[in-house]
Amino acid sequence: MILGFNAQAVIQKNDEAWKAFFKQLDLKKQSKLPPHIRKFSPPGYWKDRETGKKEMHIFVRSDRYYLEPIKEGEGYLVLKDFNPRIRYAG
Repeated sequence: MILGFNAQAVIQKNDEAWKAFFKQLDLKKQSKLPPHIRKFSPPGYWKDRETGKKEMHIFVRSDRYYLEPIKEGEGYLVLKDFNPRIRYAG
C-alpha cells in the first residue's frame, strides 16, 4: 500500500480533468460555453515550450512528506514512504 495514497490522488486528479473536458464539450454542443472560453483541449502532458519534450512531474500528498530545515529557507524534503532526502532552497 506504499504507492496507494499517491496513486489514488493522481487517479482522482485525472478523473477531474476528464470530467471538466467532457462538461465543456457538452456546453459547446448546447451553445452555452462562456464567452471567455474560446479554445479547450483534452487533458495532456506538460511539455517544455522550447524543446517540445515532455516534462516529468512528481506529485506528493501533503501528509506523505515532512521538511527538515537546515537554515532560513533551506533544508530537505523527506518522503515518508521511501525516505529519500531532496534538498530545497527558497
